[in-house]
Amino acid sequence: MRKGLLLLLLLPLVASDPCNKAKKIWEGALKKPPSQRIEPLLKAKNLCPSSFSVRYTLGLTYAQLGEKHPQKQAKYYQKALHYLRTSLPLSPDRPTKAKVLAQIAALYQALGQKYKALLTYHRSLRLKKDPKIQQIALRLDQELSSKPDMKKAFRSYLALRAIEIIGPEDPGVPVRIHFPFDSAEITPKAEEEIKTLAKALKEVKGYKHIVLIGHTDLIGSDQYNLKLSLMRAMAVKKYLVEKYGFSPQMLSVDGKGKTQPLYFGTSPEINALNRRVEIKIIK
Repeated sequence: MRKGLLLLLLLPLVASDPCNKAKKIWEGALKKPPSQRIEPLLKAKNLCPSSFSVRYTLGLTYAQLGEKHPQKQAKYYQKALHYLRTSLPLSPDRPTKAKVLAQIAALYQALGQKYKALLTYHRSLRLKKDPKIQQIALRLDQELSSKPDMKKAFRSYLALRAIEIIGPEDPGVPVRIHFPFDSAEITPKAEEEIKTLAKALKEVKGYKHIVLIGHTDLIGSDQYNLKLSLMRAMAVKKYLVEKYGFSPQMLSVDGKGKTQPLYFGTSPEINALNRRVEIKIIK
């Protein structure tokens, strides 16, 4: 068969590609106000379920409708979360994924799900440094650190893991165990914080193993901070085993030094939040 004739025969198949049709519908939907955009976007989504642009636009449109209709805000925001979440695996690059995660975090925050919001902001910042997102996350982190609810924090973490907003390689639950400067000593204040941590870990179900990961602020040498962060994680593990009966086989430790800060900068507020023992739960 001649090449020209073959191309002519294939032309109707190319023109009828569902994703090409979906793209045209999506382009048309963008010209409409949010209230008239949902129906064509859903049609486009059904034609091409793997389209990032269609799912992402659906998420943004439902979020816009939520802002305009306070009485239906929670319902619209939940729909927005669904489509933004399902657009994540389809994101074309890291900056785009970071942007989507920041928008998901903002919706969680608007719905009052603050720990979910904070964990999602942290994953966004891990993918891309953004000063505006850092400031939002920093304020939220300071608010939650003043009255921590570790049980809610762990449940939020497990819920986000279940729907793959965060994965096993992403930031865990930041636990504020206060150590003196340049020390791994467990102070009376740290004792109370570990007591709260132990209670939360015993009440939360759905895990088989816990990793305690020490982190420092950005001050000091890489080698020294790496050693200090590991010593702090080991101190917390020792306390959990000796005082609260945790099996040593259930707990492992790691130290990251200053290589994985939650926030970039060296202000006293940022230093305090970067000095942490992070908890990762292995399901």
